Amino acid sequence: MKKIIVAHDGSKSSEKALKKAFEIADKFGSSVTVISVIPELYLTELMEMDRTRIFETLKDEAIKSLDKIKKGPLGSG
Repeated sequence: MKKIIVAHDGSKSSEKALKKAFEIADKFGSSVTVISVIPELYLTELMEMDRTRIFETLKDEAIKSLDKIKKGPLGSG
């Protein structure tokens, strides 16, 4: 096993999966790729400006979370 992909959304479950992925990667000499998916907002009740603002907020949170993983104790090992 050379490559591991982990979906991460900041939840406790995804943190647990991320930790396990790094443990497995360490054991087998694998690389870990972490992904975060930002949903498209097609809610008709929202105005376009609100959709854009919500999407940008979600994107910023995902980027911060991925940066934290890169810099944190799990991401540095």
